[in-house]
Amino acid sequence: MLSTSENVESQPNARSHRGYGAVRQCVEFLVCLGIAVSLCKTFAVETYMIETGSMAPGFYGWHREVTCPQCRWHFAFGVEQDQGDDEAICPNCDFREIPVPAVEADSGDSQNVAGDRVMVHKHLFDLRPPRRWEIAMFRNPGQPTENYVKRIVGLPGETIQLREGDVYINGEIQRKTLAQQRQMRIAVYDNDYQPHDTDRNWHPRWRAQAEQSPWLVDGGDFDIFIKHSQATLSDQLHWIDYQHWIRQGGLRTTTVPLTQWPPEADPPNPFFSNVTHDAAKKQLVCRGAMPLAAREHLAGLSKDFAFQQAVDLLFERSHRAPISDGYGYNPSAGETPVRDLMLELQLTYSGGTGEFTVRMSDGREIMDCRLDFGRKMIELFSSQETTPIFKHPLPESLLTGTAKLEMSLMDRQCLVAVDSVLIGQSWTYPAESAPSPPPQKPVQFGAAGINLRVSAIKLFRDVQYLSKSNEAAFLPYTLGDDEYFALGDNSPISEDSRVWLAQPTARKLTSRHFIGRPFLVHLPSKTWRSSISIPDFSRIRYIR
Repeated sequence: MLSTSENVESQPNARSHRGYGAVRQCVEFLVCLGIAVSLCKTFAVETYMIETGSMAPGFYGWHREVTCPQCRWHFAFGVEQDQGDDEAICPNCDFREIPVPAVEADSGDSQNVAGDRVMVHKHLFDLRPPRRWEIAMFRNPGQPTENYVKRIVGLPGETIQLREGDVYINGEIQRKTLAQQRQMRIAVYDNDYQPHDTDRNWHPRWRAQAEQSPWLVDGGDFDIFIKHSQATLSDQLHWIDYQHWIRQGGLRTTTVPLTQWPPEADPPNPFFSNVTHDAAKKQLVCRGAMPLAAREHLAGLSKDFAFQQAVDLLFERSHRAPISDGYGYNPSAGETPVRDLMLELQLTYSGGTGEFTVRMSDGREIMDCRLDFGRKMIELFSSQETTPIFKHPLPESLLTGTAKLEMSLMDRQCLVAVDSVLIGQSWTYPAESAPSPPPQKPVQFGAAGINLRVSAIKLFRDVQYLSKSNEAAFLPYTLGDDEYFALGDNSPISEDSRVWLAQPTARKLTSRHFIGRPFLVHLPSKTWRSSISIPDFSRIRYIR
Protein backbone atom coordinates (compact mmCIF):
# COMPACT_ATOMS: atom_id res chain seq x y z
CA MET A 1 0.00 0.00 0.00
CA LEU A 2 2.89 2.30 0.73
CA SER A 3 4.30 1.89 -2.66
CA THR A 4 0.88 2.56 -4.07
CA SER A 5 0.54 5.65 -1.92
CA GLU A 6 3.95 6.87 -3.04
CA ASN A 7 2.96 6.34 -6.62
CA VAL A 8 -0.26 8.31 -6.14
CA GLU A 9 1.56 11.14 -4.40
CA SER A 10 4.18 11.29 -7.11
CA GLN A 11 1.69 11.80 -9.98
CA PRO A 12 0.99 15.52 -9.30
CA ASN A 13 4.72 16.17 -9.28
CA ALA A 14 5.04 14.43 -12.66
CA ARG A 15 2.20 16.49 -14.12
CA SER A 16 3.79 19.64 -12.74
CA HIS A 17 7.09 18.70 -14.33
CA ARG A 18 5.42 17.98 -17.67
CA GLY A 19 3.53 21.29 -17.46
CA TYR A 20 6.75 23.14 -16.79
CA GLY A 21 8.32 21.35 -19.75
CA ALA A 22 5.44 22.34 -22.05
CA VAL A 23 5.72 26.00 -21.02
CA ARG A 24 9.45 25.89 -21.54
CA GLN A 25 9.03 24.34 -24.99
CA CYS A 26 6.49 27.00 -25.93
CA VAL A 27 8.81 29.79 -24.78
CA GLU A 28 11.74 28.25 -26.63
CA PHE A 29 9.62 27.90 -29.76
CA LEU A 30 8.55 31.55 -29.62
CA VAL A 31 12.12 32.68 -29.04
CA CYS A 32 13.37 30.57 -31.95
CA LEU A 33 10.52 31.82 -34.11
CA GLY A 34 11.39 35.41 -33.26
CA ILE A 35 15.04 34.79 -34.09
CA ALA A 36 14.07 33.07 -37.36
CA VAL A 37 11.75 35.93 -38.32
CA SER A 38 14.43 38.47 -37.46
CA LEU A 39 17.05 36.62 -39.51
CA CYS A 40 14.60 36.13 -42.37
CA LYS A 41 13.69 39.82 -42.32
CA THR A 42 17.33 40.84 -42.22
CA PHE A 43 18.70 38.51 -44.85
CA ALA A 44 15.87 36.99 -46.93
CA VAL A 45 12.30 38.37 -46.79
CA GLU A 46 10.70 41.59 -45.63
CA THR A 47 7.20 43.04 -45.85
CA TYR A 48 6.48 46.49 -47.27
CA MET A 49 3.24 48.42 -47.66
CA ILE A 50 2.42 50.13 -50.96
CA GLU A 51 1.10 53.65 -50.44
CA THR A 52 0.44 54.91 -53.98
CA GLY A 53 -1.39 53.58 -57.03
CA SER A 54 1.42 53.86 -59.60
CA MET A 55 1.21 50.09 -60.22
CA ALA A 56 -2.60 49.81 -60.17
CA PRO A 57 -4.52 47.70 -60.85
CA GLY A 58 -1.80 45.15 -60.07
CA PHE A 59 -0.99 46.75 -56.72
CA TYR A 60 -3.14 49.18 -54.77
CA GLY A 61 -2.09 52.01 -52.53
CA TRP A 62 -4.58 53.63 -50.15
CA HIS A 63 -7.97 53.28 -51.79
CA ARG A 64 -11.69 52.93 -51.34
CA GLU A 65 -13.71 49.98 -52.56
CA VAL A 66 -16.41 51.09 -55.00
CA THR A 67 -19.31 49.21 -56.58
CA CYS A 68 -20.85 50.69 -59.72
CA PRO A 69 -24.58 51.30 -59.14
CA GLN A 70 -25.35 50.48 -62.78
CA CYS A 71 -23.36 47.34 -63.67
CA ARG A 72 -22.35 46.20 -60.13
CA TRP A 73 -18.67 46.05 -61.13
CA HIS A 74 -16.40 46.17 -58.08
CA PHE A 75 -13.22 48.22 -58.32
CA ALA A 76 -10.71 50.24 -56.31
CA PHE A 77 -10.46 54.03 -56.37
CA GLY A 78 -7.26 55.67 -55.16
CA VAL A 79 -7.52 58.09 -52.23
CA GLU A 80 -5.29 60.03 -49.88
CA GLN A 81 -5.66 60.56 -46.16
CA ASP A 82 -6.28 64.31 -46.45
CA GLN A 83 -8.45 64.08 -49.55
CA GLY A 84 -12.04 65.36 -49.64
CA ASP A 85 -15.05 63.85 -51.37
CA ASP A 86 -14.44 62.70 -54.93
CA GLU A 87 -16.17 60.99 -57.86
CA ALA A 88 -15.19 57.76 -59.61
CA ILE A 89 -15.74 56.47 -63.15
CA CYS A 90 -16.68 52.83 -63.57
CA PRO A 91 -13.95 51.18 -65.69
CA ASN A 92 -16.45 48.58 -66.92
CA CYS A 93 -19.51 50.54 -68.10
CA ASP A 94 -18.19 54.13 -68.02
CA PHE A 95 -20.83 55.29 -65.52
CA ARG A 96 -19.73 58.66 -64.16
CA GLU A 97 -20.05 60.65 -60.96
CA ILE A 98 -20.01 57.70 -58.55
CA PRO A 99 -19.63 59.40 -55.14
CA VAL A 100 -16.51 58.51 -53.16
CA PRO A 101 -16.64 59.94 -49.61
CA ALA A 102 -13.57 61.42 -48.00
CA VAL A 103 -11.34 59.06 -46.04
CA GLU A 104 -12.09 59.19 -42.33
CA ALA A 105 -9.88 56.79 -40.43
CA ASP A 106 -11.99 56.87 -37.26
CA SER A 107 -15.37 56.49 -38.95
CA GLY A 108 -15.58 52.71 -38.71
CA ASP A 109 -16.08 52.59 -42.48
CA SER A 110 -14.72 49.27 -43.74
CA GLN A 111 -14.46 50.69 -47.28
CA ASN A 112 -11.25 52.46 -46.21
CA VAL A 113 -8.59 50.08 -47.46
CA ALA A 114 -4.88 50.31 -46.78
CA GLY A 115 -2.32 49.70 -49.48
CA ASP A 116 -1.24 46.19 -50.41
CA ARG A 117 1.44 44.63 -48.26
CA VAL A 118 3.99 42.77 -50.35
CA MET A 119 6.62 40.29 -49.28
CA VAL A 120 9.94 41.01 -50.95
CA HIS A 121 12.68 38.50 -51.69
CA LYS A 122 15.62 40.61 -50.58
CA HIS A 123 19.00 40.38 -52.24
CA LEU A 124 17.66 38.29 -55.15
CA PHE A 125 19.22 40.79 -57.51
CA ASP A 126 22.56 40.26 -55.80
CA LEU A 127 22.43 36.75 -57.26
CA ARG A 128 21.17 37.72 -60.72
CA PRO A 129 20.25 40.98 -62.49
CA PRO A 130 16.62 42.08 -62.95
CA ARG A 131 14.86 40.91 -66.12
CA ARG A 132 12.64 42.79 -68.52
CA TRP A 133 8.95 42.99 -67.44
CA GLU A 134 9.95 41.90 -63.93
CA ILE A 135 8.56 43.77 -60.91
CA ALA A 136 11.22 45.16 -58.59
CA MET A 137 11.40 47.11 -55.35
CA PHE A 138 14.12 49.71 -55.07
CA ARG A 139 15.09 52.90 -53.29
CA ASN A 140 14.16 56.14 -55.01
CA PRO A 141 17.33 57.24 -56.84
CA GLY A 142 16.75 60.83 -55.71
CA GLN A 143 15.39 60.12 -52.23
CA PRO A 144 16.94 56.96 -50.72
CA THR A 145 14.48 56.92 -47.80
CA GLU A 146 11.58 56.23 -50.21
CA ASN A 147 10.94 52.74 -51.57
CA TYR A 148 9.27 52.24 -54.95
CA VAL A 149 7.73 49.27 -56.76
CA LYS A 150 7.90 49.45 -60.56
CA ARG A 151 8.31 47.25 -63.61
CA ILE A 152 11.75 46.97 -65.20
CA VAL A 153 11.59 47.56 -68.97
CA GLY A 154 15.09 48.75 -69.91
CA LEU A 155 18.39 47.00 -69.11
CA PRO A 156 21.98 48.32 -68.95
CA GLY A 157 23.49 49.47 -72.24
CA GLU A 158 20.20 49.40 -74.16
CA THR A 159 18.63 52.26 -76.09
CA ILE A 160 14.98 52.60 -75.06
CA GLN A 161 12.09 54.49 -76.61
CA LEU A 162 8.35 54.56 -75.87
CA ARG A 163 6.25 54.69 -79.05
CA GLU A 164 2.45 54.43 -79.26
CA GLY A 165 2.35 52.83 -75.82
CA ASP A 166 4.92 50.13 -76.61
CA VAL A 167 8.51 49.62 -75.47
CA TYR A 168 11.22 49.63 -78.13
CA ILE A 169 14.74 48.46 -77.36
CA ASN A 170 17.48 49.24 -79.88
CA GLY A 171 14.74 49.98 -82.40
CA GLU A 172 12.89 46.66 -81.92
CA ILE A 173 9.48 46.33 -80.27
CA GLN A 174 9.57 44.22 -77.10
CA ARG A 175 6.97 41.45 -76.95
CA LYS A 176 5.56 39.66 -73.93
CA THR A 177 4.90 35.99 -73.35
CA LEU A 178 1.33 34.83 -72.75
CA ALA A 179 2.02 34.61 -69.00
CA GLN A 180 3.38 38.17 -68.97
CA GLN A 181 0.35 39.40 -70.90
CA ARG A 182 -1.98 37.82 -68.35
CA GLN A 183 -0.04 39.42 -65.51
CA MET A 184 -0.16 42.91 -67.01
CA ARG A 185 -3.57 42.96 -68.72
CA ILE A 186 -6.20 45.45 -67.57
CA ALA A 187 -9.93 44.74 -67.72
CA VAL A 188 -11.87 46.71 -70.35
CA TYR A 189 -15.29 45.05 -70.22
CA ASP A 190 -16.88 41.99 -68.62
CA ASN A 191 -20.13 41.09 -70.38
CA ASP A 192 -21.48 39.42 -67.23
CA TYR A 193 -21.66 42.87 -65.63
CA GLN A 194 -24.07 44.82 -67.81
CA PRO A 195 -25.98 47.94 -66.76
CA HIS A 196 -29.71 47.83 -66.11
CA ASP A 197 -32.02 47.49 -69.10
CA THR A 198 -33.67 50.75 -68.04
CA ASP A 199 -30.42 52.70 -68.47
CA ARG A 200 -31.28 54.87 -71.50
CA ASN A 201 -27.73 56.17 -71.84
CA TRP A 202 -26.31 52.70 -72.42
CA HIS A 203 -26.25 50.34 -75.40
CA PRO A 204 -24.85 46.78 -75.19
CA ARG A 205 -21.24 46.65 -76.32
CA TRP A 206 -21.52 43.16 -77.83
CA ARG A 207 -24.12 43.40 -80.59
CA ALA A 208 -25.20 41.28 -83.55
CA GLN A 209 -23.99 42.63 -86.87
CA ALA A 210 -27.25 41.84 -88.69
CA GLU A 211 -30.72 42.90 -87.59
CA GLN A 212 -32.06 39.38 -88.18
CA SER A 213 -29.34 37.43 -86.40
CA PRO A 214 -29.63 33.78 -85.32
CA TRP A 215 -27.69 34.55 -82.16
CA LEU A 216 -29.83 34.32 -79.01
CA VAL A 217 -28.95 36.53 -76.05
CA ASP A 218 -29.17 35.06 -72.55
CA GLY A 219 -27.93 37.64 -70.07
CA GLY A 220 -24.22 37.96 -70.82
CA ASP A 221 -24.13 34.77 -72.93
CA PHE A 222 -24.80 34.10 -76.62
CA ASP A 223 -26.28 30.91 -78.12
CA ILE A 224 -26.45 29.73 -81.71
CA PHE A 225 -28.05 26.55 -83.10
CA ILE A 226 -27.75 24.59 -86.33
CA LYS A 227 -31.44 24.97 -87.13
CA HIS A 228 -30.98 28.75 -87.16
CA SER A 229 -27.76 28.92 -89.21
CA GLN A 230 -25.99 27.03 -91.96
CA ALA A 231 -22.60 28.06 -93.39
CA THR A 232 -19.13 26.77 -94.09
CA LEU A 233 -17.28 29.89 -95.30
CA SER A 234 -16.10 32.71 -93.05
CA ASP A 235 -17.90 35.37 -95.08
CA GLN A 236 -21.18 33.57 -94.33
CA LEU A 237 -20.72 33.50 -90.59
CA HIS A 238 -23.11 35.31 -88.29
CA TRP A 239 -21.09 37.94 -86.47
CA ILE A 240 -21.20 39.58 -83.06
CA ASP A 241 -19.23 42.86 -82.95
CA TYR A 242 -17.68 44.66 -80.02
CA GLN A 243 -18.50 48.38 -80.07
CA HIS A 244 -16.93 50.40 -77.27
CA TRP A 245 -19.91 52.47 -76.13
CA ILE A 246 -19.06 55.44 -73.90
CA ARG A 247 -21.62 57.44 -71.97
CA GLN A 248 -20.17 60.93 -72.30
CA GLY A 249 -17.07 62.95 -73.06
CA GLY A 250 -14.44 61.91 -75.54
CA LEU A 251 -12.41 63.96 -78.01
CA ARG A 252 -13.57 62.44 -81.29
CA THR A 253 -15.50 64.40 -83.90
CA THR A 254 -18.35 62.45 -85.49
CA THR A 255 -20.23 63.45 -88.63
CA VAL A 256 -23.31 62.20 -90.48
CA PRO A 257 -24.84 63.51 -93.73
CA LEU A 258 -27.55 66.18 -93.43
CA THR A 259 -28.39 68.15 -96.55
CA GLN A 260 -29.94 71.08 -94.73
CA TRP A 261 -30.94 72.21 -91.27
CA PRO A 262 -34.74 72.26 -90.77
CA PRO A 263 -35.93 75.78 -91.68
CA GLU A 264 -38.43 75.83 -88.80
CA ALA A 265 -35.67 75.38 -86.17
CA ASP A 266 -32.88 77.69 -85.06
CA PRO A 267 -29.41 76.21 -85.69
CA PRO A 268 -27.40 75.29 -82.55
CA ASN A 269 -24.94 77.79 -81.11
CA PRO A 270 -21.43 76.27 -81.41
CA PHE A 271 -20.36 78.05 -78.21
CA PHE A 272 -23.01 76.29 -76.10
CA SER A 273 -23.57 72.98 -77.92
CA ASN A 274 -21.28 70.15 -78.99
CA VAL A 275 -23.62 69.52 -81.96
CA THR A 276 -23.42 71.83 -85.00
CA HIS A 277 -24.42 71.83 -88.65
CA ASP A 278 -21.79 72.35 -91.34
CA ALA A 279 -23.84 73.80 -94.19
CA ALA A 280 -20.90 73.83 -96.60
CA LYS A 281 -20.16 70.12 -96.14
CA LYS A 282 -23.82 69.25 -95.53
CA GLN A 283 -22.98 67.41 -92.33
CA LEU A 284 -24.29 67.21 -88.79
CA VAL A 285 -21.25 67.36 -86.50
CA CYS A 286 -20.77 66.28 -82.88
CA ARG A 287 -17.70 66.79 -80.70
CA GLY A 288 -17.44 63.98 -78.17
CA ALA A 289 -20.45 61.87 -77.21
CA MET A 290 -23.86 63.47 -77.73
CA PRO A 291 -25.66 63.85 -74.37
CA LEU A 292 -29.04 62.16 -74.11
CA ALA A 293 -30.63 65.52 -73.27
CA ALA A 294 -29.19 67.03 -76.47
CA ARG A 295 -30.62 64.18 -78.52
CA GLU A 296 -34.07 64.68 -77.04
CA HIS A 297 -33.84 68.45 -77.57
CA LEU A 298 -32.81 68.07 -81.23
CA ALA A 299 -35.47 65.44 -81.88
CA GLY A 300 -38.11 67.89 -80.69
CA LEU A 301 -37.03 70.68 -83.05
CA SER A 302 -38.46 69.15 -86.21
CA LYS A 303 -40.53 66.21 -87.41
CA ASP A 304 -38.56 66.02 -90.66
CA PHE A 305 -37.77 62.32 -91.20
CA ALA A 306 -34.27 62.88 -92.64
CA PHE A 307 -33.40 65.16 -89.73
CA GLN A 308 -34.70 62.66 -87.16
CA GLN A 309 -32.66 59.89 -88.79
CA ALA A 310 -29.51 62.03 -88.80
CA VAL A 311 -29.89 62.89 -85.11
CA ASP A 312 -30.42 59.24 -84.13
CA LEU A 313 -27.46 58.09 -86.23
CA LEU A 314 -25.19 60.82 -84.87
CA PHE A 315 -26.15 59.95 -81.29
CA GLU A 316 -25.32 56.29 -81.92
CA ARG A 317 -22.02 56.88 -83.70
CA SER A 318 -20.78 59.58 -81.33
CA HIS A 319 -20.90 57.09 -78.45
CA ARG A 320 -18.79 54.51 -80.29
CA ALA A 321 -15.23 55.37 -79.32
CA PRO A 322 -11.84 53.69 -79.49
CA ILE A 323 -10.86 51.75 -76.39
CA SER A 324 -8.79 54.09 -74.23
CA ASP A 325 -6.30 53.89 -71.36
CA GLY A 326 -8.82 54.50 -68.58
CA TYR A 327 -8.17 53.32 -65.01
CA GLY A 328 -10.95 52.96 -62.46
CA TYR A 329 -8.30 53.75 -59.86
CA ASN A 330 -7.84 57.27 -61.27
CA PRO A 331 -10.36 60.14 -61.04
CA SER A 332 -10.13 61.12 -64.73
CA ALA A 333 -11.15 59.23 -67.86
CA GLY A 334 -8.54 57.89 -70.26
CA GLU A 335 -8.18 59.63 -73.61
CA THR A 336 -5.31 57.77 -75.31
CA PRO A 337 -6.50 55.06 -77.75
CA VAL A 338 -5.30 51.52 -77.03
CA ARG A 339 -4.92 48.91 -79.77
CA ASP A 340 -3.38 45.98 -77.89
CA LEU A 341 -6.19 43.71 -76.67
CA MET A 342 -6.88 40.23 -75.31
CA LEU A 343 -10.20 38.38 -75.52
CA GLU A 344 -11.12 35.60 -73.12
CA LEU A 345 -14.32 33.57 -73.40
CA GLN A 346 -15.76 30.14 -72.71
CA LEU A 347 -17.16 27.88 -75.41
CA THR A 348 -19.65 25.07 -74.80
CA TYR A 349 -20.04 22.96 -77.95
CA SER A 350 -22.96 20.56 -78.33
CA GLY A 351 -22.94 19.44 -81.96
CA GLY A 352 -22.52 20.36 -85.60
CA THR A 353 -19.77 20.46 -88.23
CA GLY A 354 -19.62 24.23 -88.77
CA GLU A 355 -17.12 26.70 -87.39
CA PHE A 356 -16.51 29.42 -84.84
CA THR A 357 -14.13 32.31 -85.54
CA VAL A 358 -12.65 35.09 -83.43
CA ARG A 359 -11.43 38.11 -85.41
CA MET A 360 -9.18 40.79 -83.91
CA SER A 361 -7.68 43.93 -85.42
CA ASP A 362 -5.30 46.59 -84.15
CA GLY A 363 -5.91 48.87 -87.14
CA ARG A 364 -2.88 47.46 -88.95
CA GLU A 365 -3.43 43.71 -88.99
CA ILE A 366 -6.54 41.52 -88.99
CA MET A 367 -6.22 38.07 -87.42
CA ASP A 368 -8.73 35.21 -87.56
CA CYS A 369 -8.64 32.29 -85.14
CA ARG A 370 -10.86 29.67 -86.80
CA LEU A 371 -12.22 26.61 -84.99
CA ASP A 372 -13.40 24.11 -87.62
CA PHE A 373 -15.53 21.49 -85.86
CA GLY A 374 -16.02 19.49 -89.06
CA ARG A 375 -12.29 18.90 -89.62
CA LYS A 376 -11.56 19.19 -85.90
CA MET A 377 -8.84 21.75 -86.52
CA ILE A 378 -7.92 25.14 -85.09
CA GLU A 379 -6.23 27.52 -87.54
CA LEU A 380 -4.80 31.03 -87.38
CA PHE A 381 -5.07 33.33 -90.41
CA SER A 382 -3.55 36.73 -91.15
CA SER A 383 -4.82 39.31 -93.61
CA GLN A 384 -1.23 39.47 -94.90
CA GLU A 385 -0.99 35.74 -95.66
CA THR A 386 -2.90 33.50 -98.07
CA THR A 387 -2.30 30.29 -96.11
CA PRO A 388 -2.86 29.48 -92.42
CA ILE A 389 -0.10 30.54 -90.05
CA PHE A 390 -0.63 27.29 -88.19
CA LYS A 391 -2.97 24.30 -88.08
CA HIS A 392 -3.52 22.40 -84.86
CA PRO A 393 -5.94 19.64 -83.84
CA LEU A 394 -8.84 20.91 -81.77
CA PRO A 395 -8.16 20.20 -78.09
CA GLU A 396 -10.47 17.52 -76.71
CA SER A 397 -11.96 19.93 -74.17
CA LEU A 398 -13.46 21.99 -77.02
CA LEU A 399 -15.30 18.91 -78.30
CA THR A 400 -16.50 17.37 -75.05
CA GLY A 401 -17.35 20.18 -72.66
CA THR A 402 -16.70 23.80 -71.79
CA ALA A 403 -13.29 25.20 -72.67
CA LYS A 404 -11.64 28.61 -72.24
CA LEU A 405 -10.37 30.29 -75.39
CA GLU A 406 -7.90 33.20 -75.25
CA MET A 407 -6.69 35.29 -78.16
CA SER A 408 -4.45 38.33 -77.90
CA LEU A 409 -3.16 40.89 -80.35
CA MET A 410 -0.48 42.75 -78.41
CA ASP A 411 2.94 44.16 -79.26
CA ARG A 412 2.46 43.29 -82.97
CA GLN A 413 2.06 39.65 -81.97
CA CYS A 414 -0.92 37.26 -82.03
CA LEU A 415 -1.24 34.44 -79.49
CA VAL A 416 -3.95 31.78 -79.06
CA ALA A 417 -4.50 29.54 -76.03
CA VAL A 418 -7.07 26.92 -75.02
CA ASP A 419 -7.49 26.22 -71.31
CA SER A 420 -4.37 28.34 -70.65
CA VAL A 421 -2.21 26.21 -72.99
CA LEU A 422 -0.58 28.02 -75.92
CA ILE A 423 -1.72 26.67 -79.31
CA GLY A 424 0.59 26.72 -82.33
CA GLN A 425 3.28 29.35 -82.79
CA SER A 426 2.96 33.08 -82.30
CA TRP A 427 2.59 35.38 -85.30
CA THR A 428 4.64 38.58 -85.29
CA TYR A 429 4.75 41.46 -87.73
CA PRO A 430 6.70 44.74 -87.89
CA ALA A 431 5.35 48.07 -86.70
CA GLU A 432 4.37 50.72 -89.22
CA SER A 433 6.50 53.80 -89.58
CA ALA A 434 3.41 56.05 -89.49
CA PRO A 435 0.51 55.62 -87.03
CA SER A 436 -2.76 54.29 -88.43
CA PRO A 437 -6.24 55.08 -87.08
CA PRO A 438 -7.71 52.79 -84.39
CA PRO A 439 -9.89 49.96 -85.76
CA GLN A 440 -13.64 50.46 -86.05
CA LYS A 441 -14.21 46.82 -85.08
CA PRO A 442 -11.39 45.71 -82.76
CA VAL A 443 -12.97 42.36 -81.81
CA GLN A 444 -15.64 40.14 -83.37
CA PHE A 445 -16.74 36.54 -83.15
CA GLY A 446 -18.93 34.61 -85.55
CA ALA A 447 -20.32 31.12 -86.03
CA ALA A 448 -22.57 28.98 -88.20
CA GLY A 449 -23.51 25.32 -88.57
CA ILE A 450 -22.95 24.41 -84.91
CA ASN A 451 -24.72 24.33 -81.56
CA LEU A 452 -22.63 26.58 -79.34
CA ARG A 453 -22.83 28.74 -76.24
CA VAL A 454 -20.38 31.62 -75.80
CA SER A 455 -20.11 32.75 -72.18
CA ALA A 456 -17.84 34.52 -69.66
CA ILE A 457 -16.85 37.07 -72.32
CA LYS A 458 -14.07 39.32 -71.03
CA LEU A 459 -12.04 41.91 -72.92
CA PHE A 460 -8.68 43.17 -71.65
CA ARG A 461 -6.12 45.69 -72.82
CA ASP A 462 -2.38 46.01 -72.48
CA VAL A 463 -0.65 48.68 -70.41
CA GLN A 464 -0.33 51.83 -72.53
CA TYR A 465 2.95 53.50 -71.60
CA LEU A 466 2.63 57.25 -72.15
CA SER A 467 5.51 59.45 -73.23
CA LYS A 468 5.64 63.25 -73.37
CA SER A 469 8.08 65.40 -75.28
CA ASN A 470 9.64 66.66 -72.04
CA GLU A 471 10.20 63.16 -70.62
CA ALA A 472 12.93 60.59 -71.09
CA ALA A 473 12.35 57.89 -73.75
CA PHE A 474 10.11 60.13 -75.86
CA LEU A 475 13.22 60.12 -78.03
CA PRO A 476 15.67 57.20 -77.92
CA TYR A 477 17.56 57.18 -74.62
CA THR A 478 20.70 55.10 -74.09
CA LEU A 479 21.14 53.57 -70.64
CA GLY A 480 24.51 53.40 -68.94
CA ASP A 481 26.46 50.23 -68.17
CA ASP A 482 24.75 49.86 -64.77
CA GLU A 483 21.50 51.70 -65.46
CA TYR A 484 17.91 50.43 -65.58
CA PHE A 485 14.66 51.95 -66.84
CA ALA A 486 11.56 51.40 -64.66
CA LEU A 487 7.92 52.22 -65.38
CA GLY A 488 4.68 52.07 -63.40
CA ASP A 489 1.73 50.18 -64.89
CA ASN A 490 -0.59 53.08 -64.01
CA SER A 491 1.22 55.19 -66.56
CA PRO A 492 -0.86 58.42 -66.31
CA ILE A 493 0.05 58.99 -62.64
CA SER A 494 3.30 57.06 -62.18
CA GLU A 495 6.49 58.88 -61.26
CA ASP A 496 9.24 56.75 -62.76
CA SER A 497 12.31 56.80 -65.00
CA ARG A 498 10.51 58.96 -67.56
CA VAL A 499 10.48 61.79 -65.01
CA TRP A 500 13.66 61.06 -63.07
CA LEU A 501 15.91 61.06 -66.13
CA ALA A 502 14.38 64.25 -67.56
CA GLN A 503 15.33 66.36 -64.54
CA PRO A 504 18.33 68.73 -64.68
CA THR A 505 20.23 66.31 -62.46
CA ALA A 506 19.25 62.91 -63.82
CA ARG A 507 18.30 60.40 -61.13
CA LYS A 508 19.55 57.12 -62.55
CA LEU A 509 18.34 53.75 -61.28
CA THR A 510 21.33 51.45 -60.77
CA SER A 511 21.94 48.05 -59.21
CA ARG A 512 22.82 49.57 -55.83
CA HIS A 513 19.26 50.91 -55.47
CA PHE A 514 17.54 47.51 -55.69
CA ILE A 515 16.02 46.00 -52.56
CA GLY A 516 14.56 42.84 -54.08
CA ARG A 517 11.69 41.26 -55.96
CA PRO A 518 8.10 41.24 -54.57
CA PHE A 519 6.73 37.70 -54.68
CA LEU A 520 3.56 37.74 -52.55
CA VAL A 521 0.74 40.17 -51.79
CA HIS A 522 0.66 39.55 -48.06
CA LEU A 523 -2.43 40.33 -45.96
CA PRO A 524 -3.88 43.40 -47.66
CA SER A 525 -6.31 44.89 -45.18
CA LYS A 526 -9.24 47.17 -44.59
CA THR A 527 -8.75 49.78 -41.89
CA TRP A 528 -11.45 50.12 -39.24
CA ARG A 529 -11.40 52.72 -36.46
CA SER A 530 -7.84 53.76 -37.35
CA SER A 531 -6.05 51.03 -35.39
CA ILE A 532 -7.85 47.82 -36.39
CA SER A 533 -7.03 46.09 -39.66
CA ILE A 534 -9.35 43.51 -41.18
CA PRO A 535 -7.50 41.13 -43.56
CA ASP A 536 -8.75 41.13 -47.15
CA PHE A 537 -8.03 37.53 -48.12
CA SER A 538 -9.43 37.97 -51.64
CA ARG A 539 -6.33 39.93 -52.70
CA ILE A 540 -3.67 37.61 -51.27
CA ARG A 541 -1.82 36.15 -54.25
CA TYR A 542 1.53 35.04 -55.57
CA ILE A 543 3.33 37.52 -57.84
CA ARG A 544 4.83 35.81 -60.87
